[in-house]
Amino acid sequence: MWYQTTRIYQRMIQMKPSTIKYPIRLTTLKYLTISTCSFILGYHYQQHWILQAQIQSQIKKKSNPYNFIADATEKVLDSVVNISVVNETSKLFSSKTIISSGSGFFIDKSGSILTNAHVVADVSTDTKVTVTTSDGVEYKAFVYSLDVLSDLAILKLHTTIPTKFNPVTFGSLEHIRPGDWVIAIGCPFGLQNTVTCGIVSSRNRKSNEIGGQDYRVRYLQTDCVVHSGSSGGPLVNLDGKVIGINTTRAESEGISFAIRIDSTFDMIQQLLRQGKVMRPYLGLQMISLSPNVWKQLTSKQTAHLPKIGQGVLVTKVTFPTLINRYYHNLQPNKRG
Repeated sequence: MWYQTTRIYQRMIQMKPSTIKYPIRLTTLKYLTISTCSFILGYHYQQHWILQAQIQSQIKKKSNPYNFIADATEKVLDSVVNISVVNETSKLFSSKTIISSGSGFFIDKSGSILTNAHVVADVSTDTKVTVTTSDGVEYKAFVYSLDVLSDLAILKLHTTIPTKFNPVTFGSLEHIRPGDWVIAIGCPFGLQNTVTCGIVSSRNRKSNEIGGQDYRVRYLQTDCVVHSGSSGGPLVNLDGKVIGINTTRAESEGISFAIRIDSTFDMIQQLLRQGKVMRPYLGLQMISLSPNVWKQLTSKQTAHLPKIGQGVLVTKVTFPTLINRYYHNLQPNKRG
């Protein structure tokens, strides 16, 4: 391009006035030629740098295949917070300050924070709850709702300035397998933005296996390093989506547990909307009529058992219940 532009300029300078059909001063012609060449060169120079910028942008978007942990962490790190709980107790001649910490993460743009209930279980009217975001900004917070059985709690921020926070994205556990990579993010010992990784050891642990209280809550077992202060932080898959809430660990390293997020969707919505988790109570104790149970019942020659292949057997009706009252209302009047 530079060669062609130079040749045009040289030819126009060498032109004789007699060969020009219209009378144009030679000086004016030189200026026009220089301006045209400058414009053409500037345009192509600009296009060159635009193309280079696009190439560099595409290179940045193509992540290093060996940085998959960092790529997933980057998507959720700004949503993780540190929760500091300060309780001041005073006696007659002394006072004591108890500080505990935990982790949590934003679940909506208004600043609602999901964490474990045991992180804020000791909060009272005199307790100071402080939330520190990933960029170091501190907010005063309060416990909006709490459920001890599921070990879930929702925190809200005391802020008068409208601020949009970065909520996490929840992921699916439908296709998760033992051996899949997961990432635990939290603030152990108050250390902000601590990231550890590991694999899924078991995809479905029942609450009674690890000392939980709510039978509806299921847990993921991983070998991520989780310490005091990591409770309430997110467990993330390689897509950068939250699939669990880091809750507890075993006494030995390499065994930690996180609440499966898919087993708590309904509870989280109830905590946000109603401020508590509703648990229907039927008032009946039942056992499933599995083949083994049915075989034991028939071997004892229990009278008046219907011949059914499946169902439940009511072993006890607790008092007082609505069912019991309804049952007594159905009884015929006794005559003396």
